[in-house]
Amino acid sequence: MRPAEVVATGQAFPDRERPLCPYPTYAHYTGEGDQQSATSFECRQ
Repeated sequence: MRPAEVVATGQAFPDRERPLCPYPTYAHYTGEGDQQSATSFECRQ
């Protein structure tokens, strides 16, 4: 079973997280919360 998303972090963008979504979806900001946190994004088409 594959995960719905994987959270990406890295040294190039400290203190920033983004979900990596399976194709054809992409990370979309929900309009609420910290824009640097993966929890403020959801996978959408």
